[in-house]
Amino acid sequence: MPEWRVLAEAGQWDEIDWLWLEREEQAKLLELLRATVPFMTLKNGMEESRRHALPSEVDTPSMKQAAIILYHGELEAEVEGEPSTPGEQWSETKDKLRAFLQQALNDPELTKGDPEYSRRSHAAQALISIQSIEAVERDVNLYGIYDMDARALGELVAEVASLALNAGRHTQAAWTKPFEQHALSEKKQHGGRSQGGKIASANRSKDRNNRLKLMDELIDIHGASEASRRVARMLYGTESVDKNSKAIRSQWHDNLKKGKYVRKAK
Repeated sequence: MPEWRVLAEAGQWDEIDWLWLEREEQAKLLELLRATVPFMTLKNGMEESRRHALPSEVDTPSMKQAAIILYHGELEAEVEGEPSTPGEQWSETKDKLRAFLQQALNDPELTKGDPEYSRRSHAAQALISIQSIEAVERDVNLYGIYDMDARALGELVAEVASLALNAGRHTQAAWTKPFEQHALSEKKQHGGRSQGGKIASANRSKDRNNRLKLMDELIDIHGASEASRRVARMLYGTESVDKNSKAIRSQWHDNLKKGKYVRKAK
C-alpha cells in the first residue's frame, strides 16, 4: 500500500506530500478526498445545490485537514488542469443559455396575458442581448481596445454589463414562467379560502345568534341545563347532545357576562 494511502487511512491528510506523487496517484488521492469530505446541501426557496463541506463546517481535526486540501484547490488544479478562463466560462454558459432560450421560443405558453410578458418574449429579449454581447466581442477581437481612451473603455464595459444584466433578467423570467401558473393557482385558491373563511365566519356568527336567542326563550322555563340541551337537539340533532349543550351553556353565560348579548325584556 502506498505511503500516502496509509496516511489517509490514519486521517493524517496534512502529512501527505502530494506534490511528489505521480499524476495517477494524485488522481486517486483527489478521488478519495472527494469521497471522504461530506457534501453540504444548500437550499433557499426553489434553489438547491450541493458542494463539499468547508473546513469550518466539519468537526474533527482529521476531516478539517481533508477539507482544507479540497478547499485550496491546488491538488484539483494539478490533476484536472487550471480553471477555465472567463472567456471559456462565458462561451460554455452562452451555449447553455442559447439552447434553453431557443427551446423556450418553441414551447407552449403556460400563462395568459399581455404577450410582452410572455415566455417567448422574455426568451427573445434575452437572445437579442446575448447577440449584442457577441457583436461587441467581435468588434473588440477585430479592432482591439488599445486606441480607446478611459472614457470610451468605461462606456464599453457599461454597455456589456447592461446587456448581460438584461439577458440574465429575461432568462430568469423565461425560466420561472412555468412556475407562475402554480403561484397563480395558489393565489386563487388562497383567495377562495379567504372568501370561504369570511362566509364561514358569517355563518358561525349567525349560528351563535340563533343559539343565544333560543336560550333566551327557554332558559326561564327549563333552566340553563335543560334549555341548553333542548337548543342542542333543535340545532344539531341528538348526536353529542351533552357536548353541544355544555358548549351552548358556556357561550350563553360568557356572552351575558361580557355584555355581548342582552336579554329581551319579558
